[in-house]
Amino acid sequence: MKKNLLMLTAGFIIAVCYCCSIALASSDHTREEILVNGVRVMKGFSPTSVDKAQRSPEITIQVKDEAYDSKRRLYYFPKDPSSAQKFSEPRVIEESGESLIYSLSDGGYLRTVFVSEDTIVTSSLFYLAPWGIAGLLGGGIVGSRLKLEGKEMFGALAFGAFGGGIFGEFLKRKYALSSTNAESILGIRDRRAQVAESDVNNLPWRVHGRMQMGFSVGDYIGSGTLIGPNHVLTAAHNLYDSDKKEEVGAVSFYPGSHGTNIPWAAEGESWVIHPRYKAPRMPFEQKLYDMAVVKIVDDLGLRTGYIGYSELDSVDGNVTVTGYPGSPGSGRFMYTMDGPLTKVTSERAFYDIDTSPGNSGGGVWKHVDGVGDYCFAVHAYGIDSTDTEEAGRRYNSATLITKEKYDLIKAWTS
Repeated sequence: MKKNLLMLTAGFIIAVCYCCSIALASSDHTREEILVNGVRVMKGFSPTSVDKAQRSPEITIQVKDEAYDSKRRLYYFPKDPSSAQKFSEPRVIEESGESLIYSLSDGGYLRTVFVSEDTIVTSSLFYLAPWGIAGLLGGGIVGSRLKLEGKEMFGALAFGAFGGGIFGEFLKRKYALSSTNAESILGIRDRRAQVAESDVNNLPWRVHGRMQMGFSVGDYIGSGTLIGPNHVLTAAHNLYDSDKKEEVGAVSFYPGSHGTNIPWAAEGESWVIHPRYKAPRMPFEQKLYDMAVVKIVDDLGLRTGYIGYSELDSVDGNVTVTGYPGSPGSGRFMYTMDGPLTKVTSERAFYDIDTSPGNSGGGVWKHVDGVGDYCFAVHAYGIDSTDTEEAGRRYNSATLITKEKYDLIKAWTS
């Protein structure tokens, strides 16, 4: 009896000491702000080691059929599946070798997508029709001059229509721009790479996470980046529906997740949305202030580490966009890509990097020797033919962390 009592007492003391050490580590943790070429950088943090004992309890996310909200440019899991427009983004219907056939439905019109390797290219029947008709007429003219009849004339017409369609597809792949704000594949193939399961729990990847945001119609999918012990940087439009004037009701964050393997998880305790996003003076201003910070309930960043953040300096070389796109992978896998900045304005950055809905909120970041990894922008938008910036009609873009936004983030996370 006495032995059992001693063992219980010892176990209690060890548990108390462990809790106290965690609390002291949290309270003693301080951020380091430095100047790099006159630009402020709030440095990130890398723990000396991370083992399974420090991870959150194993969590399995229920896999549900997602829909796509074309207005908000986000995938979501609808509470009422019957009310959702299901196939308004690419969905695989056939797979053969290295090719995939996708099916889309947009406003009742069926479109087909042919994908070679990882390519995602929309082949709209509406776009191909004019060139197909032109080819058909051309085939008829050639057939008439050659005085073809019967099957030979039919063959000439079919060949002309087919050739016209192929030419139309070539022009679409080479020149066509999206007329939506959806994050975009910029070329004829998706150049992003999936972060391997063997790497996703390591730095620098495990600071990037999948976000799930609860709204009245269902749970939306987005991305976010740990920038402090208990703060996640993301896009404002992940947390606020401008059309409905509805703010998110609940937020979950899963850094370093891969499929149903969720090593860490945290719920959002509170969040701050840039006030100029919620109340823009002009509609186009939302793209300038599409930024928010979520405070999570525990100091997850002390276990996983977190990335720094900075005012934009003169970026040399490539930058990186990392996140959890809804396509491919339904927001369950991390994808990343490096690429060059193509233009920087006072509030936005544009880049030749592929993204898709779900990438919104992911950090635009880089590595500097002696400083580490840090975000300088938040990915938020794809190519848009109505963008006030010419670069926005050709490239994906992010909201910059300017001096004003840096001060806001610093205040929000203090």
